[in-house]
Amino acid sequence: MRASWGSYLATLLLLSTKVSGDDECQPYQWRLKHHEVGEIICRYDTTTGPDVNYYTCTQIADKYGISFEKLRDLNPVLDKDCKAIKPNTTYCVAGSAYEVHEPLRAWDGLCGPQHDNATCIGTTKQCCNAETWQCGDTQEDCEAGTCYEGACASATEYNYTLDGNCGPKYGDQKCGGKWGDCCNFGGVCGTGPDFCHDGKCESGNCTQLLNIQDDAGIEGSQSGESKGKSLPWQTGTTKDGTCGGDNHYTCDVLFGTCCSSRGVCGSDMEHCGNGCQSKYGKCSNGTNIIFLEDYEQF
Repeated sequence: MRASWGSYLATLLLLSTKVSGDDECQPYQWRLKHHEVGEIICRYDTTTGPDVNYYTCTQIADKYGISFEKLRDLNPVLDKDCKAIKPNTTYCVAGSAYEVHEPLRAWDGLCGPQHDNATCIGTTKQCCNAETWQCGDTQEDCEAGTCYEGACASATEYNYTLDGNCGPKYGDQKCGGKWGDCCNFGGVCGTGPDFCHDGKCESGNCTQLLNIQDDAGIEGSQSGESKGKSLPWQTGTTKDGTCGGDNHYTCDVLFGTCCSSRGVCGSDMEHCGNGCQSKYGKCSNGTNIIFLEDYEQF
């Protein structure tokens, strides 16, 4: 037993000698990753499916509300014809190029004007909730009308209202989220006939009137939902999500009912708002009236 204990003590002494000095275990220290100027800092990404083609880039851009040019900026490997896109591959859909002057990050979870305008972008929860001024990642945190800034339909970038006021009287703020998606001529957001019907709605998801000719040949302005007729944007002619152009394709519910100024079908404000082509889809920009004869000539 004495010999064994002696050997044991000798082994302990040898081990303590080996781990001393520079090789001694040190506490872990967190270090901020160094980025090169111009390097893409991706905040959100998506992965393609097993089947891709030249139109996949447009589908990704439309799904995440960005332009095709922005998608290419975030993913320099993509070419202008989208021929380089690969299946089962991750691509960035939200982010920016690294700059020397980085914004104040809300590492403590506190954001917005109440906290030195710290941004949630780049943290684990990227939506700044204007009700709590805390970073979050729930649907409520990121919803238009609640999200102040971040990876969302924010008030700072997209001019969504945070108090329910909208329109020209209030800096052309948009309606969305809990406030409703229609702005009436009084500058108040809401839903229903008093906010969304023609003559009441100043901007947003307004109900448009259609110039419909009945079976007797008498024209009259009626709501698009009346008479039980199948409207053009419910049975559009598009084969690939494009609209207008040489083919005169009209949009449908599969690709989105609105035709953007770029000739792409979709259903968000980029497609249904300013520049929306009423000849090829439904518009909700509060200015265009849709006529059925626009479709019948093609």
